[in-house]
Formats: sequence, C-alpha cells, structure tokens
Amino acid sequence: MRGLADSHVHTFFSDGEGSPDELVAAAAERGLGELGISDHLVPRSLDLDGYGVGHDRIEEYLRAVREAGRGASGGLRVLVGAEVDFSPDTVAETDALLDTHDFDYTICSVHHVDGFPFDLPETLDDERWADPDDLFRRYYDLIAAAAASGRYDVAGHLDLPAKFGRPPAGDVSACWAAALDAIAAAGMAVELNTGGLDDPVGAIYPAEPILAAARERGIAIVFGSDAHEPSQVGRDFGAAVALARRVGYHTYRRLSDRRDVPLPDAPPQLDAAPPLDAAPPDVPPDPASPGEVQ
Repeated sequence: MRGLADSHVHTFFSDGEGSPDELVAAAAERGLGELGISDHLVPRSLDLDGYGVGHDRIEEYLRAVREAGRGASGGLRVLVGAEVDFSPDTVAETDALLDTHDFDYTICSVHHVDGFPFDLPETLDDERWADPDDLFRRYYDLIAAAAASGRYDVAGHLDLPAKFGRPPAGDVSACWAAALDAIAAAGMAVELNTGGLDDPVGAIYPAEPILAAARERGIAIVFGSDAHEPSQVGRDFGAAVALARRVGYHTYRRLSDRRDVPLPDAPPQLDAAPPLDAAPPDVPPDPASPGEVQ
C-alpha cells in the first residue's frame, strides 16, 4: 500500500536473496514511504546455520544500506535496523553488539526456546513439540523478558510458535497478556507481520485476539513483510491495514521519527510519506485508550 512503511525485510547480508539496492528499488516501485532493512543479528551460539549477519560484516552491512538509501527515489526514506534473536543466555553478547553498532531501530524476535529452534520445519517431529502449551508459555516469557530489557523498539512476529498451525491445547492467554503488558511498559510497538500468510498457519502475526489486546493497552503497531526477496516487499499490506482497522487502530508508528501517523484509507492516497519536519495530522483517539497511542 502506497505511503506505508515496511520495517522488516532481509538482504543477502543475512538469509535474504536481494541486495539493499534491490530492496530499496522494490519499495520505491511499490510507492512505500519508508523502508526498514532489518537483517538478522544473531548471537554466535544460536547462529548454527549462519543465517545472521556475520559479526565481522556488520559495519559493511550498515554502510551498504545507508548507501542504498541515498540513492532511493520517490521520496522513500530508508532505515537500517536489526532483527535481534533474543535469548537470556546471550544478553551480554547482544548488548555489546547493540552498543558497538549504530542501528536506527531494533526488532526483538524469539526463534529459540531454551535452545530449541522451533520455527524450522525440520523440528516438527522433535519431542519438544510434545507439549506445545509449555513451548508457547516459555516463548511469551522470553518476549516479556526481552521487553523488560529496554533494548528494543519492536516486538517481531508475535505468536510465531503458531507458524505450523499447531495451536496450544490449553489457554495461554495469561502468558501473552503478560508479554503485552511488558511491551506496553517498554513503549515498544508490535509488528503486523504479513509473512505469516505464506506460512502454514496462513495468518498475519499476531493472531487477532492478541492484536486487539495490544490496542486495548495503547501499544503502537508497525508493518513488516518479512521479505526475503525483493518481490515480497510490502506484500499483503492491504490485508494488514484491514486487520488493524478491524481491531480499532487508526494509526501506526513511523520509525524514522517515532511518530504515530494515520493509517491510509482504502484505496490509499499517499504517494510518499510526509516529510519528517511535518506535524502528524490530527486523528481521532482510539476509544479504548485516551490520547495518543504510545
């Protein structure tokens, strides 16, 4: 959708297929107002198959994305971020990387629970899936811990353990509610990740009840395609905007200036995002939370 920001895409610096220049060109062609390239930043002990940016190439990655941004057309703003794999056992290593390198924003993601890479298809027959409720609970506990650290701007693809269409057998809502409370307290945003529509679950992350609970807590949203090739940039954003509106959102967070700006109408009218020095337009407050979404 024209004018929106895609805050979650990957290049060949991690596990994507396109270059920064190619992703920037795709975003400009689709009329996006902002693109956040957020390759994987993974602690060494978790990066067993090398899907993260090599730690010795992080500065090269930052330079390449910023150079691609300088060549962007159509008023497109380009940010360089990182999708950070959170684990309580690697906090010191992750903090050192974030302190050393100048990212514009960070997405917190949990791909491992107690060392188990649950989102890989080859793990579907692993015995650790025998108790999916425990896996979901531990996942949300880790999201809450990451939010409490104060190091992250966005919670990425919440509800990721649902990727293969294996829902918990019991009620884990208290766990995801506690994670949302921590996200709200940290002032983070929650990502509407449209990549889930192409996963076996066939749904945007997070599930609608979780997103509705996020809105009730005044948590801002961002949009992410989780693109791993240029053709996926901005994919299914119309569906994501419709979902956001359905649960009561009127705004989304623009990460370039951390402002909450109006969701586009359908069909969208914006060809590019408003300039950074422009005041955000007046929008009605969400009825469940007075004032501006934080």
